[in-house]
Amino acid sequence: MYLTLKTVTKSQNCLTQACENMRVLRTIILGAGFFVIGCILGGILWYLMGAKDETHNWSFFVWFPCNLIPLASLLFGLMYGWKSSVE
Repeated sequence: MYLTLKTVTKSQNCLTQACENMRVLRTIILGAGFFVIGCILGGILWYLMGAKDETHNWSFFVWFPCNLIPLASLLFGLMYGWKSSVE
């Protein structure tokens, strides 16, 4: 009886660790996916804003679509991946 109880407890601990590892992995994958989508959307928005020439090197037309949109999408993807845990 003791060995059975000990085996079940050890199995539950392994399952808990596996669930936590899967949660972290899902968070990283979703964050990376959202980051790629944010980079694509940022590049399209940058192109549509007309900042293709060198005159707007550090203006709003560059840092908003090229920095803030991918960063915001990465943070949103990380938060969504962490909160969407089914366990």
